[in-house]
Amino acid sequence: MTEASQERALGRLESKVDLILVDNERAVHSRKEQYEKLEQITRKADSTDRKIDSIDGRLKAVEEPVADFEKWRERAIGALMLVSFVSASLGAFIPWIIKKITTLLT
Repeated sequence: MTEASQERALGRLESKVDLILVDNERAVHSRKEQYEKLEQITRKADSTDRKIDSIDGRLKAVEEPVADFEKWRERAIGALMLVSFVSASLGAFIPWIIKKITTLLT
């Protein structure tokens, strides 16, 4: 090999090494951005976990009174149905009795 061809080969090797170094710098920058984004996601996940824990605590405090309210609501609906049935029965029974009494008296 002549000296000129050796220098050309070295020049090509240098340019390839430079390309590898540039690519390595890009990869380092890309990994840095990925780690920063991952850190942001981790912080947001931690914040969300704290909010969910807070909401769970408040929900547990509210569940018992709501269950009691639902029981009383169902009881009130049952009582209204009973009152409606009794009043409808009386509404039908009283005129029937009055009609029977007037029939007997006439």
